[in-house]
Amino acid sequence: MKKIVALFVFLFAFSFSTQAQENNAKAKSKAEVKELIEFLNLDYATTNDVYEVVLYKNTKKSSGNAYNQQELSNEVDLKLRELLSKEAYINLQSNTVLYKKIVE
Repeated sequence: MKKIVALFVFLFAFSFSTQAQENNAKAKSKAEVKELIEFLNLDYATTNDVYEVVLYKNTKKSSGNAYNQQELSNEVDLKLRELLSKEAYINLQSNTVLYKKIVE
């Protein structure tokens, strides 16, 4: 009986921890994309696409699983190049602080 109760407590704690990490990644992604929108003045469709990329990055970073930071940064950078216009991408790169925050 004690083992069953311990198992339920463990499962509950694990699911709570996973949900907290997911909420943290969403909040961080929203803040980063909000800053990007203010800087680049993006349209609604592009904003949603960029949010998905940034959420992917932050979820991967907060998951606790092993990942290669350089590969993740390169992947995010490549997706941003595809989503943003050439002018918007160049403007983003010119703001190195924001660029690093979004990509890394």
